[in-house]
Amino acid sequence: MVMVRTLPPQEAAILSAAYGLAGDGAVLSYRALAQQFGVSPERIQQREARAIQRLMHRYGPHFCRAFTAVSSRRRGALACVSGQAG
Repeated sequence: MVMVRTLPPQEAAILSAAYGLAGDGAVLSYRALAQQFGVSPERIQQREARAIQRLMHRYGPHFCRAFTAVSSRRRGALACVSGQAG
């Protein structure tokens, strides 16, 4: 997703790895991402949520449609997919 490139580098890297948006399409767990970034899994969840909020604010429905297309690679859908955007 091109939209991810508009995020701060760490948030972009977290979303790319968490949703398999990088070249190989591998999806990493919160634990694996936490080890990679040297933070707790909870902090990865917070950064992921913040990145998604940023994208929803910038792109609104366009982001939700694009995110829905890739969210099946990750555990469940987040706010915009479940209709709780905001």
